[in-house]
Amino acid sequence: HKHCLTPESLHWRRKRRDDPHSTSKRWQEWSSNLLRYLAATGITNETQKRQILLYTAGKEVSDLYSEIITTETDTTEGEPTVEPTVDQLIALFTKHFQGRDNIVFLRYQFRQCVQDEGESIDAWHSRLWSASEACQFESLRYSLVRDQIVASCRSESLRKRLLNIPNINLADTLQLARTHEAAEKQAAIMSRTAAASEEVAQVRRQRYPPPELSRQPQPSAKCIRCGESGHRSCNRAQGKRCTNCGKFNHLAKACLSRSKINALQPEQDQLADQPVNEVFCTLSGKDNSAKFPISINGQQVCTLIDSGASCNVLDMATFRRICRRGTPLALSSTRVFALGASEPLEAAGQTTLTVRANHRELQANFIVIRSSCTPILGRASSTKLGMLRVGPEACTNSAVVASLANPARCEDQHLPKQLQLESILADFSDRFQGIGCVKGVTITIKLRSDASPVCQPPSRVPVHLRAAVIKELEEQLALGIIERVHGPTAWCSRMVAVPKAEQGEVRITQDLREVNKYVIPEKQPIPTFEEVTDEMAGSTYFSELDVAKAFHQIEVAEESRDLLTFSTPIGLLRLRRLCMGYTSASEILQRVMSSVLSGLPGVRWVHDDILVYAKNIEEHNQRLRDCLARLKASNITLNPKKCRFAQREVDFLAMRLSAVGIHPSTEKVAAINSFKRPTNATEVRSFLGLVTFVARFISNLSDRARPLRELTRQAAEWTWGEQQEAAFKDIKQTIASSEALAFFNSKLPTQLIVDASPTGVGAILAQVQPDGSTRPVAYASRSLSPTEQRYSQTEREALAVKYGGLKFHHYLSGGGNFKVITDHKPLVSLFSPGRGRRPALSAWRCDCKTWSSKWFINPEPAIRPTS
Repeated sequence: HKHCLTPESLHWRRKRRDDPHSTSKRWQEWSSNLLRYLAATGITNETQKRQILLYTAGKEVSDLYSEIITTETDTTEGEPTVEPTVDQLIALFTKHFQGRDNIVFLRYQFRQCVQDEGESIDAWHSRLWSASEACQFESLRYSLVRDQIVASCRSESLRKRLLNIPNINLADTLQLARTHEAAEKQAAIMSRTAAASEEVAQVRRQRYPPPELSRQPQPSAKCIRCGESGHRSCNRAQGKRCTNCGKFNHLAKACLSRSKINALQPEQDQLADQPVNEVFCTLSGKDNSAKFPISINGQQVCTLIDSGASCNVLDMATFRRICRRGTPLALSSTRVFALGASEPLEAAGQTTLTVRANHRELQANFIVIRSSCTPILGRASSTKLGMLRVGPEACTNSAVVASLANPARCEDQHLPKQLQLESILADFSDRFQGIGCVKGVTITIKLRSDASPVCQPPSRVPVHLRAAVIKELEEQLALGIIERVHGPTAWCSRMVAVPKAEQGEVRITQDLREVNKYVIPEKQPIPTFEEVTDEMAGSTYFSELDVAKAFHQIEVAEESRDLLTFSTPIGLLRLRRLCMGYTSASEILQRVMSSVLSGLPGVRWVHDDILVYAKNIEEHNQRLRDCLARLKASNITLNPKKCRFAQREVDFLAMRLSAVGIHPSTEKVAAINSFKRPTNATEVRSFLGLVTFVARFISNLSDRARPLRELTRQAAEWTWGEQQEAAFKDIKQTIASSEALAFFNSKLPTQLIVDASPTGVGAILAQVQPDGSTRPVAYASRSLSPTEQRYSQTEREALAVKYGGLKFHHYLSGGGNFKVITDHKPLVSLFSPGRGRRPALSAWRCDCKTWSSKWFINPEPAIRPTS
């Protein structure tokens, strides 16, 4: 009861104090909670109950107590004041605080609550409902909220539709408003698209007709050739070149050229049949704002992105740098003019080069000029490469591909292979957007026959999380993960909101414990780490794919959705998709994803992640493409923020996988190394539990941890001495310096190395590598029970053989011959048929009969393979 009695937990002033109209409501909520607390604790003494009320309510209520008792109770002078009961006291305070609420002003605020520009109908309805809560509308609340929606909605057409329906209720009003709102948005999108198409068509049909000639000759008319007045045309400029534009058959005085690009007039001279490319740019300038490095013929070139250039331009020096010596140039009849120049640039020829930029590639034609200039990428090529855009920004996938293929997510630096990977990501960029829904999969929840519906009371959302919770709920509504509940429901669960590490974001889950009690669970085997990694030997490239909100991509059948109803600040909602709170969610997800990825080599799914592995980059890219294609066929999307591609090492299931082998994850090693010296048995258990995650990397762990394990025994006296300190430091140091374990390879010779001590048994699974060295695959050990500690040394050694064989059964059984290496020679004869009188030894021999093993005696004790 200590927590319930603290003012911090019951204080009625913890909510907002800047709203004078919430005082009455806050008092009512707090007093109701207090009465529940008093009833739950069984306190019946009125004096105790009254003192608890005054203490937990705070100073403001305590100060009001004497005043209210004096003014609200009838007492005769000289007579002792009769202390009121808690119920009477709550009624007096309720009356006092209700006097502060101005109903007229609250209703005025309700009438002023109109729909804001761009505000959705659901968001507005939520504000209206909150504003009407303190207005004491009683039974008229639904109708008055409806009236406010009809009167103050921003859409005139919606208002007319609502007025055409007599006696429409609030639910139908909201449904009609949502439908109208969605239709308006869709129509607006279609209108914008149609308008844009019409404008483009008009521009294409538009022509620039020659100026109309006046019917009456004007005395001020000028000659179009020489620019003099008094005549329309002459032969003075025949064969002469204009010093303004460089064209023939007119003088600069009569030149019609202007600085505007779209005002160029067609040239009618003897060179009119030759193609002309106007490059409207400064070929040598200091402005680097439009320059961007791109790849031309595999070489990085800083290029000017020029929207006014109608061709691509390279200078001779750059051409020689990026092309092999002797690369021929084709003849070009195209003339290239710089901005403001009257003479064309001297062209050496033209060539077609491979250009790569913005994760795209194309074959582009370049005009090579002899003079020095900054390489120019023209309008057409820049647009195709996504380097230049005309008009409003469209929804493209280039940004997604760029974020996925950056160096932090891809470690392959070989340009052709990197290009291949980026091409794969570009082809499947839609897999990294939004939340998918697995095709052809619908989950039906089956309950036991004795299931009894339960409606749990709603959980109140803290004031600081309310905005983030409502935002997340609205996003899930828009994505189709949840939907609103209309009508009665038999089941209702609590909502749980947990803040995320990102500021202003929350994770919303459902407390489905009452539903899970009656669910018939689905069973599905979850693969172990050994099963996941048993085919990874020789892999050098890894990709880790994270399915975006994996549970939410599996649809729940319509008839099962009512079981997943939960209460929220915006009303009752129910899940349309699977959630992590459902008892069989992990098994269902494992079954679905295993089915989707079935048959793909080098692709494994386990615990919300997809791992793609291969021996080289070509094989990796092909497997990645096959995996993404399978995901696309099933409409499954990924979370781009958590995906990693073509990595040399990845963290997977608390392990770090690389071409070298298996390491403990950096996080696990850091957690163990930072573990402070235990001060009690509970902390020792926590440390040993943490070490268990990386036990496969520590030889003879049972012996190393024996001094610590003794402290965890029941009734053991707590003594932290030199032995415990040495064991604690030894384990931490061993983990920090642990060598990489090799991936198991079924094609390599296998060894089972066993040993026993008076207090424990240990085993090492090792394999002989192609270079002749022996590398460990896994370590295992366990302590002996008091009975086992009384075994003879030979029996303990035999127990070690049995333990190692069963521990590594996944690798040894059915795999052909393997060596059993021990330093105890009597074991060879002991495991021979017909030897040994003890029943235990006979049973152990039976356990080992299925092995195809050869025994090998090593005279040195405590054998450990070298890495």
